[in-house]
Formats: sequence, structure tokens, C-alpha cells
Amino acid sequence: CGASRNPEKYTGYKGEDARRVWAAIYDQSALKEAAAAVAAARDDGNPAAVPREQEVLYRLISGMHTAITTSIVHNFHDEATGTWGPNLPMFKARFGNPGAKSFIENLYFTLLFVLRAVTKAGPALSTFGYNTGQPDADARTEELMKSLVLNDALRKACPAPFDEGLLWRREGSEVLARELQTAFHNITRVMDCVGCEKCKMHGKLNILGIASAMKVLFSVPPPPPGTSTTACADPRLILDRNEVIALINLLAKLSKSVEAIRELSLQLDQHPEL
Repeated sequence: CGASRNPEKYTGYKGEDARRVWAAIYDQSALKEAAAAVAAARDDGNPAAVPREQEVLYRLISGMHTAITTSIVHNFHDEATGTWGPNLPMFKARFGNPGAKSFIENLYFTLLFVLRAVTKAGPALSTFGYNTGQPDADARTEELMKSLVLNDALRKACPAPFDEGLLWRREGSEVLARELQTAFHNITRVMDCVGCEKCKMHGKLNILGIASAMKVLFSVPPPPPGTSTTACADPRLILDRNEVIALINLLAKLSKSVEAIRELSLQLDQHPEL
């Protein structure tokens, strides 16, 4: 996968072009309404005054945004010294203040959402035909995938990271689903406007990962209570090669971002002068 050979990090793509891309993404009406409602709910302590499904999409995009920013901060290129490493002043500016709490919470939310999708798709992922023409690598990939989706410790530690069964039950859900689908399609098109090829690759892979997670969680009904998500494969769930790659890549990226935030927070505590 190109993302594994070209890890996400600082590329120098910044300024007005980058701001316009993110502004276009958050300017989608579904996201704009959800962002305003979530902010208001945070201020007054009441639930967000938008459909839960709309809030979920906003939090997924926000969590992805936080993960991207974390990757850049954690793998920053100091042009003065020519070295790579964490940029603590940037980390403090982006995440070291109370106002950034919701962004980090959205990162955790997105990780749990994707983790739920991976565990639910466990049967499909563990029996997927990993065929790259390199038998040893394919066998190792299948072994690693099974060790992930059949991991007892993971299932016990996080038995129900996200309950998709609570969504799409209200009246008008079909109309809302079409609106969110349009917003998501528009976001995918916005990624084509990114002027940095490496950034575009990672951005589109992230978006496909979120789309794949949503496909897993929302296209197949959840199993009955008490039923293991790895008990049997649902024939209605079909993932193609790119969706599998994007889904697992996103899970790894989000996990690394959560760990990076923990590491950078500890480092920031050791440098109170910043």
C-alpha cells in the first residue's frame, strides 16, 4: 500500500490552499449544522440539537482531521535544522488548550467507530482472499488479520465500542441518509482539489476508510444481543480490496494518533516553558 511506504507527515502543504480545502469540507450544510449544534451543546450541557446520525458524520470528519494534524505535528520537518521530529509548540497551539478537548474526543470517537466496524466485519476480513502474488506475504497478512479480529483481549476490553443499532430509527431517516450521502460525496470530491499529491493520497484513503466503516456498520443490521460479531459471516457484507486496505489503514492511523497525543502530552508536561 502506498500509505505504508509514504507515511503521513509534514509536507509543507499549508497556508490558504490548505485552509480552503478544510473550509470547503466543513461548509457542507450537514457538517455546518452539526458543528454549530455540538458547540452549543458543549456550552449549555444539553444534547446536540441535530439528528444523531448527522452528529456522527461531523465527529468522524473532525476525528479524521485531528488524526491528520497529529501526524503532521508528530512528524514535523524543521527546515532550519533539516531534522524530523515532534513540534511541541505546534502541538500546544493545536491541542494544548481546553478548547481543543472536543477535537481529541472526536479522535477517540472515530477510533471506536472504526474499531467497531473492523470487529463487525471480522468474518469477512478473516476469510478475505489476500492475493498479491507473494504467497508468504499473503499468508502473513491473513495471519495478522485473524490475530486482530479474533483477539479475545481486544473484544473483552472493548466489547461494544459503538452501537450502530441506535441510529436510523427515527422518522425521516431515509431523507437524512440521502443528505448525508450527498455531503460525504461532496467531501470526497473536495479531496481532489488538494494541491499536494501525497496529502491527496492520504486524504482520499482516510475518506475511503470512513466510507468503508460506515458501509460495514450501516448496510448490515447488528447481530442480536449476546451474539458474537465474529460468530459468522453475513453474506450481505462484501468488501473489495481497496475498502479492506482503507479500513485497516485508518484503524492503524487512528491508533497511532491516539498514542502520539499521549506521548506529546507527556513531553509537553516536561516543558512548561513552552
